[in-house]
Amino acid sequence: MRHRSSGLSAHTLVATLALVWMMTVGVVAAAGGPPAVATARSVASSSSSSSSSSPSSAAAPQAGNFVGDETCVTCHESEGKSLSATLHGKAQNVRTPAGRAGQSCETCHGPGQKHVDSGRKEDIRRFDAMSPQDVNGTCVSCHSKGAHAEWQGSMHDARNVSCATCHSVHSPKSEKFRLKAASITETCETCRCSASPSSPSKCRRSSISI
Repeated sequence: MRHRSSGLSAHTLVATLALVWMMTVGVVAAAGGPPAVATARSVASSSSSSSSSSPSSAAAPQAGNFVGDETCVTCHESEGKSLSATLHGKAQNVRTPAGRAGQSCETCHGPGQKHVDSGRKEDIRRFDAMSPQDVNGTCVSCHSKGAHAEWQGSMHDARNVSCATCHSVHSPKSEKFRLKAASITETCETCRCSASPSSPSKCRRSSISI
């Protein structure tokens, strides 16, 4: 006795479903409606485009008592320009002051809100008015590797020589190392040599490591 089939075979069912799916895709395409994946990508692309269209010059929001570089250069324009020409001003290097959004100046000089409010130079960190220990502490907070690692405890450090004694970020006279004198020799001679109208220059012949 032969058993009668109660429905479509599995092969026929799969073929039918595939045909229905293809027809559905064709109708959607003909109507101009993008698939869900394309729609999601379009939304994401639109969002990205919208965020990237904001002006790149917009100042980054500052927390705490930081005021941002744009506020600083309102008065200190020449210092801002000189900084941008140094390694300190290379924003693409995250290890530099400029690598911290909007804090190229305040990374070294400290938060500027009090100085902005009062207009008093005493209310900002100024390296020519700081103790050698405080100057060095600021510099070695970043410059702590390689030869710089040997600074603390060195003879220069022990004799209260600061980084700013020899180096200038904003007004260097040398082509390299941002020295206050035109050369390394002239820099060293500012401390090791003495001269007077009645006697020739006398230089101390000593070997002092950094």
